[in-house]
Amino acid sequence: MDTTEIGRLLDSLAEIASDGPTPSVAPAERMRRAVDGLACAPAERSACIAAIVDRLAEQGIAVDAVAGATTSSILLASMISARLGRPLVYLRPRPKGHGKHRQMEGTLAPGMRTLLVVDVIADVEALELLVEVIAQHGGQVTACVCLFAADAEATARALGERSIRLISMTQTESSSADPRQAGDASHSVREQPERFVRPADENRLGAELSERLNRNRRRVAECLLDVKAVSINLDQPFRYASGLLSPIYTDCRLLISYPEQWDSVIDAFVDVLRYGLVNERVDVLGGTATSGLPHASLIADRLGLPMVYASFEGADAEIRGHFAPNARAVMVEDHVTTGKSVLEAARVLRDGGARVDHCINIFTYQQPKSEPDSQVPQLVIGELRFYPLSDVFTLLDVAVDRGDIGESEQRAVLEWLADPKGWSARHEPNGAATG
Repeated sequence: MDTTEIGRLLDSLAEIASDGPTPSVAPAERMRRAVDGLACAPAERSACIAAIVDRLAEQGIAVDAVAGATTSSILLASMISARLGRPLVYLRPRPKGHGKHRQMEGTLAPGMRTLLVVDVIADVEALELLVEVIAQHGGQVTACVCLFAADAEATARALGERSIRLISMTQTESSSADPRQAGDASHSVREQPERFVRPADENRLGAELSERLNRNRRRVAECLLDVKAVSINLDQPFRYASGLLSPIYTDCRLLISYPEQWDSVIDAFVDVLRYGLVNERVDVLGGTATSGLPHASLIADRLGLPMVYASFEGADAEIRGHFAPNARAVMVEDHVTTGKSVLEAARVLRDGGARVDHCINIFTYQQPKSEPDSQVPQLVIGELRFYPLSDVFTLLDVAVDRGDIGESEQRAVLEWLADPKGWSARHEPNGAATG
C-alpha cells in the first residue's frame, strides 16, 4: 500500500468512527479518529501494519526495539514489534506518581536501535523529549514512523538534526538526514494465525484442557521468572502504593521486552479465550490502560478481533474505539490485585453500551478456584469474573523447583499473603525498597 492508499483507508475509518463524513475536521483530529477506527477493523489494521513493516524493509531501517510514544500508539507499536519479533517498550506522557516513578515501561539494552511509533505527531517538542527519555534508558532512536504529522516538514527537520528518519505513512517522505542504519535491516516477519474460531466440539478437550491450562499456569510463571519480573526481598521489603510493605514485587510489564516469553503468554491468553470461555460470545476486547493494552493488542491481532479501551487522560473518561450496542466485551489486564483499574475501565465500557462480565489477566496474588461448570480457575472481584493465567502460589512452587528462591523466601511470601497488614506492621520501618 502506498501513501495514497493508506490515506484513503484511514479516511474511511475516520468516517466510520465519526458516524459520517469529516470534511470540516482538522487533519490531525481526523487521523486520531482513524486510529480509533483502526483498532476496531481487524482486516484494515492488519493491512496497515503490513504496510508499515514493508516500508521499513524498503527503506533499510534496522530495528532492534520498538517504542510506543503515547497511549494511543501502543496498539500500533505492539503489533509492529510482534511482526518483527523485537522487544517493545512504551512511554508515558509523564512519570508515574508512585512506585519507581518511571516514564518508560519495559527495558532496553544499551545502544538498541529503536523505532519510535507515533500515531499522530502534533507536537514536535514533545516528541523530542520522548527521544531523550529513550536515550536516558539506553536506546537510540534511529527512525520514527507515524500515520500523520501535523507539520511533516518541521518534524522531519527536527528529527533529522538528531539523525532520525521520519516515515509518515500518509504523507510524502521527507527527511533531511542520512539515517544511521548500518547493519542488518532485514526483518523476519511472523505469520499471523487464523481468525478467532471456536473449536467444533467445545467439550472435546476434557482432561486435555485441564492439563493444558495447568501447563500454561506453570509456563507463564516460568516466563515471569525468566524476565526477572519477580523480586523477593526480605531485608528491604517493597512499599506498595497502598502504603503496605511486601516481600514480593511482580512487574508483568517487563514481559513486553522479551518476545519469546511474551509470545508464550499470548498463547496462554488465546487458549483461555478459545477453550476456556466456550459459552461466552466475544465481540470485542477491552484493553486496560495502560498495562493491559499491549497484551490486548496482540490477542486482538492473533484472533482478528476488534479492540477498544477506556482513556482517563482527559477530564472525563472516554472510550477509544467503537462497538455495537450490547456487544460482549472481555477485558484484558496484566496484574490484578484489587482490580480497581480494570473495574473502572469496565464500568466506562458498560456506560457506553457494552456487556462486560469477564476479564483475562496474566497474574494475581489471589487464589483462583475452579467452578463446577468450568475448568478454568477464576475469581470474582466486584462485577467481573477474572481468569488469571497464573498466580503467586503457582509461581512460588515453580521458583522453588527451579532453585530461583529458597523455602524461607516462599514461607515469607505465604505469611504475607495470609496477613498483609500484620506482616507489613511487623516489618516497619527500617527502610523499604520501592515497588
